[in-house]
Amino acid sequence: MNQADCNTCLNSTATQLKQFCPRNKVAIAWSELCLVRYANRDLYGLLENDPHTCKYNPMNASNPAQFNRALSELLNNLSSEAAASGPLRKYAAGNAPTGILQMVYATVQCTPDMDQQNCTACLNYGRSELGGCCYGRMGCRILRPNCVLRFESNPFYNETAVPLPSPPTTSSPTPSPGNGNNTTRTVIIVIASVVGLLILITISICIFKRPKRNKDIPIKVETKDADNEMSGADSLQFGFDSVLVATDNFSDANKLGQGGFGAGQLPNGEEIAVKRLSKGSGQGDLEFKTEVQLVAKLQHRNLVRLLGFCLQEQERLLIYE
Repeated sequence: MNQADCNTCLNSTATQLKQFCPRNKVAIAWSELCLVRYANRDLYGLLENDPHTCKYNPMNASNPAQFNRALSELLNNLSSEAAASGPLRKYAAGNAPTGILQMVYATVQCTPDMDQQNCTACLNYGRSELGGCCYGRMGCRILRPNCVLRFESNPFYNETAVPLPSPPTTSSPTPSPGNGNNTTRTVIIVIASVVGLLILITISICIFKRPKRNKDIPIKVETKDADNEMSGADSLQFGFDSVLVATDNFSDANKLGQGGFGAGQLPNGEEIAVKRLSKGSGQGDLEFKTEVQLVAKLQHRNLVRLLGFCLQEQERLLIYE
């Protein structure tokens, strides 16, 4: 993405962030091409996991197992390349074949304040979310405070990277008889150097070409207020279609006794138990997600671990290992 498009994206996203969060002390917004974030504390160089989210293409790959093997290897290589990149651009893009005449295209990027270790950690966290959020999908975006991952079945990035601007040059001030003039000139040079470096960092955050598809992706705004309390629960959510496939459409053959429990198997081979709650409980979505988040934090050797949940209209399902 060139500088003009980057400036447009940043200005538009910042404007909408102020509209959505006029009184928040901490906020973050992801648009299709850039990220804007602010806080009333130091953010630079700090790896943070929340808030985070994902956006996926509803279409499924024709051969999910082969598609995900190729995608996993591609993202692993790109993550290593991006983390080892210089401080002005921690970005990598590439593609890999997923079958006959089929390809997967992917990009990964960390914010330039991340060192190699933190960039690697952030991208690894993002890749770990793919199984629960985007398994078998034709496209997906993992959005985190310090990094983003994206893959599609069609090209969406510019294969020729936009060159980085040349770093600002600082020339020694010309000696002059007056000490006051020398001091003023030195201050001007230092300020110009700092401003130039800040501009370079801002530009390097958003080196993405405008994709040809999904141009109307809405801006996702997350804040560390009440909404942030549910971001962890959302990451545990399973798709209803995935649960139907895993339980053979809630077949009686998979039923485990009484009480709405049934057995099943996820596409990745993991065996699960599904509890189907009563449709007439009257419990709202927010209360249900809060309960799920509390149960997920409970860990004991005599307790079965909660893997996630599913919400589909009146259906409320709990998925256990």
